[in-house]
Amino acid sequence: MRMLATKIATWSAFALSLSALSVACMPLSDLTFDTSHPEMVAFGSCNELSTFLKTQALTKARFKQNAFDMGTTFDVNGFASERPTIDGTPSPIPQVANVPFSETNLQEVGVDEADIFKVDGTHAFALHGNTLVIIEALGDVDPTTGGILKVTGGRVVAEVPVSGKPYDMFLYGNRVVVMTRTSFQEVKLLVGASAELPKRPSGKDLLKAIVFDVTDRSKPVVEREVAVEGSYLSSRRIENQLYIVSHAGLGGPDVSQASSVLGDAGWLMNVNQLIQGAALDQWMPYTFDIRYGAGAVSSTSVEPADCTSTYASRATNGDEALGVYSFDLSDPQSKLKSTTIMGDGAIVYASKESIVVALTNYAQLKYESDGGSNNDDVNLFGGWDPFGTGGTIFNDDIDTTDTTTEPADVSGREVTYLHRFALGADGGVAYHATGQVDGWILNQFSLSEFGGYLRVATQRDRETFDAESMIFVLKASSKSGILQAPLGDQSEFLQIVGETRNIAVGEDLYAARFQGERAYLVTFQEMDPLWTIDLSKPTEPRVRGDLWIPGYSTYLHPIDKDQLLAVGRAGLSDGIKLSLFDVSDMDFPRAVDEIERGTSSSTCEALEEHRAFRYLDDERLLFVPMEHATERGLYVFSVDSSFGFSDVAHIDHTFLADNKEAATVRRAYRIGNYLYSYSGAGVLINDLTTMEMAAGIDLIDVR
Repeated sequence: MRMLATKIATWSAFALSLSALSVACMPLSDLTFDTSHPEMVAFGSCNELSTFLKTQALTKARFKQNAFDMGTTFDVNGFASERPTIDGTPSPIPQVANVPFSETNLQEVGVDEADIFKVDGTHAFALHGNTLVIIEALGDVDPTTGGILKVTGGRVVAEVPVSGKPYDMFLYGNRVVVMTRTSFQEVKLLVGASAELPKRPSGKDLLKAIVFDVTDRSKPVVEREVAVEGSYLSSRRIENQLYIVSHAGLGGPDVSQASSVLGDAGWLMNVNQLIQGAALDQWMPYTFDIRYGAGAVSSTSVEPADCTSTYASRATNGDEALGVYSFDLSDPQSKLKSTTIMGDGAIVYASKESIVVALTNYAQLKYESDGGSNNDDVNLFGGWDPFGTGGTIFNDDIDTTDTTTEPADVSGREVTYLHRFALGADGGVAYHATGQVDGWILNQFSLSEFGGYLRVATQRDRETFDAESMIFVLKASSKSGILQAPLGDQSEFLQIVGETRNIAVGEDLYAARFQGERAYLVTFQEMDPLWTIDLSKPTEPRVRGDLWIPGYSTYLHPIDKDQLLAVGRAGLSDGIKLSLFDVSDMDFPRAVDEIERGTSSSTCEALEEHRAFRYLDDERLLFVPMEHATERGLYVFSVDSSFGFSDVAHIDHTFLADNKEAATVRRAYRIGNYLYSYSGAGVLINDLTTMEMAAGIDLIDVR
């Protein structure tokens, strides 16, 4: 009896400590877990944010212990899823008149994407292993344009080691920005002892953007380094503004250190003390901004996430902080801006007006076969209610005593959440609205903004007879009265205003592409249906036509209003297939031509990576890197709108390296009348007219 009384007293003290947290600054109990309401609400102060994080941590600790006692497992995250002198004057952007050059193969015009290979009118830039390599062609220079009249050779003019693990890079005028993974220890050394740093493990991963000034192409120098806590999701550049999207695990104290000598109640009391004593900087991700001048660090800035630019949701919260960061590439002194939401993300889409981050929620609520159930009232976003007087996390329509229940989330559906961030004219990023759609997102091409609407292609129940693809059209609107916003002003909501379902029942979705008032889907089971969807009336999207041919496509590339190029797999041979579709009549799309290369063992990076796909509109030339049988290289085809494909050339890099894998071509870009193809072995420069090799640059020893 004495032990029971002690335990009751301990639980009562713990409950009172939670109550004290919950009444501080805001009624957190209003923010209950509910997948049907993913709207975001803003924190009004750092005190509110701290209270929220601590209450959530205590709640999860209690729920974790209770789940262990009852033989229950619950994924509370719900996510399935890694130096010149600075005077403030922007460097001039080199202008090379009348020398056309390729940009990265972009989803949206004017929204640049990072890549491992870039070119401008005079040079090629390769992110080659851990080295930034700058290459120039040699030959007679046209005094009018600055371009090479006739390439007679080529050379490496700079090799710059890049710290960490480089991912990809941007090229903007006289600046190259390399995205790389680094460690807290490295950033700590750069910042120096004078800065007040958060306590982090030395080996903790950070994402860093290294800005090189390449005004002198032969002597790149580091101008600025911006590091953020978290893992790299994606990035975009719109004119001079760089945007970075990352996600970081929320920190907090190490509750594994809590003593369990007094049993469950004692463990929770110790956890309570650790959490309540934790400072806010233990939870939230930090940013580190290091600027250089005269060859050395000139200034540093260390900042936590802005509390008043941080948001939480009723439906999508977890143990992650999703951050969107931006700064001006034309001004080395520009301020680093950020917006943070409590939640995660997986797929990033960007237009000139917004960044949309999507995440499919696969939360699992599982009950063991011993017949036990867990009906404790737990509010993941407010506070644990030990006496059962508060709101439960479970939906009313789920029988918590049913031992067979395993819904995809607590409402039994695959749900994708969409967080839209508005991009300001000054480069700032502001959280705008959140919405949700049924099903899961395939990739960034499943999203598109046009005419003020967000269009989304999803699929549910993949690899089942009930599989179906869907198109949703959403528009931001206020939801007054539906959600009380205890944390500040209520956000807008991405409301579904139009949809079409039951597309290709029983088929799996393999490709999606939006183009103006149209959408195209490719599904597959035995055949390859290309579906055309009319979006001219956003509130009434409808399927117009379909085309059934063997195989499937994984990437669709509009080459004009009425034709699509596609890369995928063939039917019987399972080799690489290139297709040209005519969609001028949306009711009756047709295949103009298709070609196949190799067998199922053949590979092509463009199947999964759109940046490896290159099409030149003016020349109507298609460049696709492929490997099949004993051959590998860049395959060149001409594309005729009426007759289809014709073989033009095969550009082979194997002579550059004994290691054939290194000779796998990754990218192809154009400068003037020449094609630059890049592999791990080197760069070849070929005449676009004759396809004859003009120069070869060996990079096999550069790492």
